[in-house]
Amino acid sequence: MKRLSASLEEPLRGALVFAMLAGALYAASLWFGPLVLGRSAQSTQVHYAFLADAFLHARLDVNPTEAPELIELIPHNGRYYVAYPPMPAVILMPLVAAFGVTFPPALASIMLAALCVGLVFLLLRRLDFDGNIAAAAAILFGFGTAFWYAALKGSSWNLAHVTASFFLLLALAEASGRRRPLLVGLAVGAAGLARLPIFLAAPVLAAWLLAGESRKPARLSAFILGLGVFVVANLAYNWARFEGPLAASYLLIPGILDEPWFSKGFLHPMYLPRNVYRLVFLPPALSESFPFVVPSSYGTSLLFTTPAFLLCFFAPANRRTLLFSCAALLVAIPSLFHGHGGWTQYGYRYSLDYTPFLIVLAAAGIQRFASWRPAGRLRLPPLVFALVGLSVFASLWGLAFIRAIPPADFFPFAEEIGKLIAQ
Repeated sequence: MKRLSASLEEPLRGALVFAMLAGALYAASLWFGPLVLGRSAQSTQVHYAFLADAFLHARLDVNPTEAPELIELIPHNGRYYVAYPPMPAVILMPLVAAFGVTFPPALASIMLAALCVGLVFLLLRRLDFDGNIAAAAAILFGFGTAFWYAALKGSSWNLAHVTASFFLLLALAEASGRRRPLLVGLAVGAAGLARLPIFLAAPVLAAWLLAGESRKPARLSAFILGLGVFVVANLAYNWARFEGPLAASYLLIPGILDEPWFSKGFLHPMYLPRNVYRLVFLPPALSESFPFVVPSSYGTSLLFTTPAFLLCFFAPANRRTLLFSCAALLVAIPSLFHGHGGWTQYGYRYSLDYTPFLIVLAAAGIQRFASWRPAGRLRLPPLVFALVGLSVFASLWGLAFIRAIPPADFFPFAEEIGKLIAQ
């Protein structure tokens, strides 16, 4: 215990400890999950493994005959392309080169996810949070949010979230530490090339990086240069595939706009009410068998999956709270106006794009409730332990009991909710 307490006081050592502990727990979850639950957490939708193999062979397209199970491929000029941004494939390239295209992306996912947990601890210590608060928030992030499910799943969509979280947390940790603008810009760009909405947080992150700094024009230029590398890379990637740098590749999936949830296009303000409902209010579903209340793979409200995020509302009104709240809102905008909130997920997976910002706000909320002991050590109140513990329990419940349940079967307004979501 003394060694663990000492690690909490030293940011880098503590980050390493939490990364190793998270990696061990993720690996155990992945290994023992099929034995305990009778099913594997891993997905067969592994576009990025095949895309990594294509990159290694100097191609941008994938061969659908080698992976007939893959969905949402884009046919163009006799070739087939992956619709999603390519950064996770870049991450997989060394592993695919060494072990072949059959290397399970879930293994890469849990390695990145474990580093994310360590980076959360490092970020919060660099923001001058006490070690106990940083530890509680790291546990919350790694095991009390939809991140745990995403880390184990290994599907293309979830791997993209994990990859984006890694680079975004790397950017935030650097911006709160040595504050080198070029590295921050590169990390934000890499995160955006995994999940495009994260590019929208760039102005807020630039403001956070430049606060109180001299030579702002030079530092801003370095940040833009780093970010611009990946913006240009994305434009060039689209140009090489579709002869147009601004080609919205997801819209090129055959028949995508014919689906009923895109009745008003891909993005539209009319989708806002149902997405807010899904994010904030959508309850679990009823089941006729134990445990009778189960999470649906269609999604569940953030407040059901991570009740500890209620602590965000207790973050003090200061500049950091304002900037991180703005960043979370900006990143959330595309998903809030999106025609569909995604399938096969625990919780609301789009929230993973801005969960790193919410974790900082939650840590600030924890700090509001904490008190100092006479010995000079911080004491976390029972409320914090209860909310974090409940969030971890909810994640375990999600991993164990998630079911593919039609939207119309949700309670308490089953038929009405089904119609609302399907509109």
